Amino acid sequence: MRFKISKMNQKEAMEIADNWKYNDEYAFYDMTADPEDYEEIVNELKRGDNYFSVIKDDSLYGFFCISEDNNNNIEVGLGMKPEYTGLGKGLEFVNLIIEYVKSNYKNKTIILDVASFNERAIKVYERAGFCKKGKTMVSTNGGKYEFVILEYLPSQGKAWYFGFKHITSSFYVGKSCFIFLYSDSCCFSLLQNNYCRDVW
Repeated sequence: MRFKISKMNQKEAMEIADNWKYNDEYAFYDMTADPEDYEEIVNELKRGDNYFSVIKDDSLYGFFCISEDNNNNIEVGLGMKPEYTGLGKGLEFVNLIIEYVKSNYKNKTIILDVASFNERAIKVYERAGFCKKGKTMVSTNGGKYEFVILEYLPSQGKAWYFGFKHITSSFYVGKSCFIFLYSDSCCFSLLQNNYCRDVW
Protein backbone atom coordinates (compact mmCIF):
# COMPACT_ATOMS: atom_id res chain seq x y z
CA MET A 1 0.00 0.00 0.00
CA ARG A 2 1.19 3.51 -0.76
CA PHE A 3 1.93 5.99 1.99
CA LYS A 4 -0.69 8.56 2.87
CA ILE A 5 0.01 11.94 4.40
CA SER A 6 -2.66 13.79 6.36
CA LYS A 7 -2.95 16.50 8.97
CA MET A 8 -2.25 14.98 12.38
CA ASN A 9 -5.31 14.40 14.55
CA GLN A 10 -5.47 14.34 18.34
CA LYS A 11 -5.49 10.56 18.63
CA GLU A 12 -2.33 10.27 16.56
CA ALA A 13 -0.67 13.07 18.51
CA MET A 14 -1.35 11.34 21.83
CA GLU A 15 -0.06 8.01 20.53
CA ILE A 16 3.23 9.60 19.48
CA ALA A 17 3.58 11.66 22.64
CA ASP A 18 2.77 8.93 25.17
CA ASN A 19 3.57 5.61 23.51
CA TRP A 20 6.53 6.06 21.17
CA LYS A 21 9.59 5.04 23.19
CA TYR A 22 13.01 4.66 21.62
CA ASN A 23 15.82 2.41 22.82
CA ASP A 24 19.14 3.36 24.39
CA GLU A 25 20.54 6.79 23.43
CA TYR A 26 17.64 7.35 21.04
CA ALA A 27 15.36 7.80 24.07
CA PHE A 28 16.54 11.38 23.61
CA TYR A 29 13.74 11.60 21.03
CA ASP A 30 10.91 10.50 23.33
CA MET A 31 8.37 13.31 23.49
CA THR A 32 8.16 12.86 27.25
CA ALA A 33 11.87 13.73 27.48
CA ASP A 34 11.12 17.41 26.81
CA PRO A 35 8.03 19.14 28.26
CA GLU A 36 7.96 21.80 25.53
CA ASP A 37 8.02 19.25 22.71
CA TYR A 38 5.35 17.23 24.47
CA GLU A 39 3.07 20.23 24.95
CA GLU A 40 3.49 21.37 21.36
CA ILE A 41 2.41 18.06 19.85
CA VAL A 42 -0.49 17.28 22.22
CA ASN A 43 -1.95 20.79 22.20
CA GLU A 44 -4.09 21.17 19.09
CA LEU A 45 -3.73 24.96 19.05
CA LYS A 46 0.06 24.83 19.30
CA ARG A 47 0.22 22.01 16.78
CA GLY A 48 -1.82 24.05 14.34
CA ASP A 49 -1.57 23.01 10.71
CA ASN A 50 2.13 22.23 10.96
CA TYR A 51 2.07 18.55 12.00
CA PHE A 52 1.42 15.72 9.57
CA SER A 53 0.94 11.97 10.01
CA VAL A 54 2.40 9.41 7.64
CA ILE A 55 0.10 6.39 7.33
CA LYS A 56 0.94 3.01 5.81
CA ASP A 57 -1.44 0.05 5.70
CA ASP A 58 -3.93 2.05 7.81
CA SER A 59 -1.38 2.33 10.61
CA LEU A 60 0.60 5.31 11.89
CA TYR A 61 4.10 4.94 10.45
CA GLY A 62 5.70 8.29 11.21
CA PHE A 63 5.16 12.03 11.37
CA PHE A 64 6.75 15.30 10.40
CA CYS A 65 6.30 18.96 11.21
CA ILE A 66 7.20 22.03 9.21
CA SER A 67 7.81 25.69 9.95
CA GLU A 68 8.57 28.54 7.58
CA ASP A 69 10.91 31.41 8.40
CA ASN A 70 11.49 34.81 6.78
CA ASN A 71 14.54 33.62 4.82
CA ASN A 72 12.68 31.41 2.35
CA ASN A 73 13.46 28.32 4.44
CA ILE A 74 11.22 25.43 5.39
CA GLU A 75 12.46 23.72 8.54
CA VAL A 76 11.44 20.09 8.89
CA GLY A 77 11.27 17.88 11.96
CA LEU A 78 10.37 14.22 11.68
CA GLY A 79 10.08 10.91 13.47
CA MET A 80 9.44 7.27 12.63
CA LYS A 81 7.56 4.83 14.79
CA PRO A 82 10.19 3.15 17.00
CA GLU A 83 9.56 -0.37 15.68
CA TYR A 84 10.49 0.76 12.15
CA THR A 85 13.78 2.46 13.04
CA GLY A 86 17.15 0.84 12.40
CA LEU A 87 15.74 -1.39 9.64
CA GLY A 88 16.91 0.51 6.58
CA LYS A 89 13.55 2.22 6.06
CA GLY A 90 14.71 5.75 6.82
CA LEU A 91 15.72 6.84 3.32
CA GLU A 92 12.34 6.01 1.82
CA PHE A 93 10.64 7.88 4.66
CA VAL A 94 12.82 10.98 4.30
CA ASN A 95 12.39 11.06 0.52
CA LEU A 96 8.62 10.90 0.95
CA ILE A 97 8.69 13.97 3.18
CA ILE A 98 11.05 15.85 0.84
CA GLU A 99 8.71 15.28 -2.10
CA TYR A 100 5.72 16.47 -0.06
CA VAL A 101 7.50 19.68 0.95
CA LYS A 102 8.77 20.33 -2.58
CA SER A 103 5.27 19.86 -3.99
CA ASN A 104 3.54 22.12 -1.48
CA TYR A 105 6.18 24.78 -0.81
CA LYS A 106 7.64 25.88 -4.11
CA ASN A 107 11.08 27.48 -4.36
CA LYS A 108 11.85 27.01 -0.69
CA THR A 109 15.08 25.78 0.89
CA ILE A 110 14.54 22.71 3.06
CA ILE A 111 16.60 22.58 6.23
CA LEU A 112 16.65 20.40 9.32
CA ASP A 113 18.80 19.81 12.34
CA VAL A 114 19.72 16.61 14.11
CA ALA A 115 21.54 15.81 17.35
CA SER A 116 25.24 15.37 16.60
CA PHE A 117 25.38 11.95 18.24
CA ASN A 118 22.77 10.59 15.82
CA GLU A 119 25.20 9.58 13.07
CA ARG A 120 22.73 7.00 11.76
CA ALA A 121 20.20 9.72 10.90
CA ILE A 122 22.85 12.07 9.50
CA LYS A 123 23.98 9.41 7.00
CA VAL A 124 20.37 8.90 5.88
CA TYR A 125 19.87 12.64 5.38
CA GLU A 126 23.07 12.90 3.36
CA ARG A 127 21.98 10.01 1.16
CA ALA A 128 18.67 11.81 0.62
CA GLY A 129 20.49 14.90 -0.64
CA PHE A 130 21.20 17.00 2.45
CA CYS A 131 24.54 18.63 3.14
CA LYS A 132 25.97 19.66 6.49
CA LYS A 133 25.85 23.43 6.80
CA GLY A 134 26.96 24.03 10.36
CA LYS A 135 26.36 23.29 14.01
CA THR A 136 24.31 24.93 16.73
CA MET A 137 23.61 24.47 20.41
CA VAL A 138 19.97 23.72 21.22
CA SER A 139 18.26 23.90 24.61
CA THR A 140 16.15 20.76 24.98
CA ASN A 141 15.56 17.83 27.33
CA GLY A 142 16.68 19.89 30.30
CA GLY A 143 20.10 20.79 28.87
CA LYS A 144 22.03 22.18 25.90
CA TYR A 145 23.08 19.83 23.11
CA GLU A 146 25.00 20.15 19.88
CA PHE A 147 22.95 19.77 16.70
CA VAL A 148 24.07 19.54 13.08
CA ILE A 149 22.26 21.81 10.60
CA LEU A 150 21.65 20.27 7.18
CA GLU A 151 20.38 21.82 3.95
CA TYR A 152 18.74 19.99 1.07
CA LEU A 153 20.55 20.14 -2.28
CA PRO A 154 18.71 20.49 -5.60
CA SER A 155 17.41 17.14 -6.79
CA GLN A 156 19.63 17.03 -9.85
CA GLY A 157 22.65 16.78 -7.61
CA LYS A 158 21.49 13.44 -6.22
CA ALA A 159 21.88 11.77 -9.60
CA TRP A 160 25.61 11.67 -9.02
CA TYR A 161 25.14 9.50 -5.92
CA PHE A 162 23.89 6.51 -7.88
CA GLY A 163 26.48 3.73 -8.04
CA PHE A 164 28.16 4.86 -4.84
CA LYS A 165 27.67 2.78 -1.75
CA HIS A 166 28.45 5.27 0.99
CA ILE A 167 28.66 8.97 1.65
CA THR A 168 31.57 9.49 4.01
CA SER A 169 31.08 13.17 4.75
CA SER A 170 29.62 16.44 3.53
CA PHE A 171 30.39 20.06 4.28
CA TYR A 172 29.98 23.60 2.98
CA VAL A 173 32.76 25.93 1.88
CA GLY A 174 31.15 29.25 1.19
CA LYS A 175 28.07 28.46 -0.90
CA SER A 176 29.48 25.22 -2.30
CA CYS A 177 28.62 21.85 -0.83
CA PHE A 178 31.25 19.12 -1.01
CA ILE A 179 30.24 15.49 -0.65
CA PHE A 180 32.68 12.60 -0.46
CA LEU A 181 31.46 9.26 -1.78
CA TYR A 182 32.94 5.85 -2.43
CA SER A 183 31.97 2.68 -4.21
CA ASP A 184 33.11 -0.92 -3.92
CA SER A 185 36.05 -0.05 -6.16
CA CYS A 186 37.17 2.52 -3.57
CA CYS A 187 37.04 5.33 -6.11
CA PHE A 188 36.47 8.61 -4.33
CA SER A 189 34.62 11.44 -5.98
CA LEU A 190 33.72 14.96 -5.02
CA LEU A 191 30.44 16.71 -5.64
CA GLN A 192 30.54 20.48 -5.86
CA ASN A 193 27.53 22.50 -6.93
CA ASN A 194 26.08 19.41 -8.62
CA TYR A 195 29.19 18.68 -10.72
CA CYS A 196 31.14 15.54 -9.96
CA ARG A 197 34.85 15.00 -10.53
CA ASP A 198 37.32 12.34 -9.44
CA VAL A 199 39.66 13.01 -6.57
CA TRP A 200 41.60 9.75 -6.94
